[in-house]
Amino acid sequence: MATFGIVVGGGPAPGINGVISAATIAARRSGARVIGCIQGFQWLMEGDIDHVMDLDEVAVGRIHELGGSLLRTSRANPTKDPANLDRVVDSLDRLGIDHLISIGGDDTCFSARTVAEAAGDRLKVVHVPKTIDNDLPLPPGVPTFGFETARATASGILSTLQEDARTSTRWFIVTMMGRNAGHLALGAAHSAGATLAVVAEEYGGRKIRLEELVRRVEGTVLKSTAEGRPYGVIVLAEGLGESIDEADLSHLPDLPRDEHGHLRLAEFPLGRLVRSGLQDALAEHGIGATIVILSLIHI
Repeated sequence: MATFGIVVGGGPAPGINGVISAATIAARRSGARVIGCIQGFQWLMEGDIDHVMDLDEVAVGRIHELGGSLLRTSRANPTKDPANLDRVVDSLDRLGIDHLISIGGDDTCFSARTVAEAAGDRLKVVHVPKTIDNDLPLPPGVPTFGFETARATASGILSTLQEDARTSTRWFIVTMMGRNAGHLALGAAHSAGATLAVVAEEYGGRKIRLEELVRRVEGTVLKSTAEGRPYGVIVLAEGLGESIDEADLSHLPDLPRDEHGHLRLAEFPLGRLVRSGLQDALAEHGIGATIVILSLIHI
């Protein structure tokens, strides 16, 4: 009898439970056993095979109506240490798992592929692309699941901020998800009619000085103010944090990185840096605007 394992990696996204449910029901109806691995590769990397749960149609029958992930999730990366990778393969062997379904973004996809290569013919792996960043190479016009829901939710928040900005005559600088792709920030900003959206892709992968980004925002604020709208919402994709020249960040302490080596952009003060520079730039024009920083980033 075939045994399927399911792991979830990366950040939360709408639809994860729907995938777990559909995969479990299809596998069980074909006569296979299904094992859910709690918190992605985390426990498997430790050789721990107790943090699992048997899944059947009763267990997953209604979970598609719930948010989050029945199996929870983690960013545990088994590819950084060969010993961790070996323990994952050994754990899967001891669980009898010969088919693995991974649900996640590009990092989880890479981890699953590496596990498959290490296991050889003993393990068949399929990856389900999940990311609200919409940064995986799917066919044209097909977004990764979770993106449209996240875009709609973020758009609603930005629309509310637009009205708050008008009512209070303030500027909101909102940092939004989007490390390698600004699709979410751009899509939500466009839907909400935000005053400006800036994504890292606009700079073609080159490093930029903080002043360049500040001047970009400054120009928008000055133009809007001159047109009688001294308020608005500025959306910045978080990936801009990795685009800023290191020379402008020398005063910052060492910032933590996640298990995949990425800078934790949720802890990067992008909004604060831009606000500080913007306030100085506007003061040169005699404008004393109220600028509020917000973040729509999950870790």
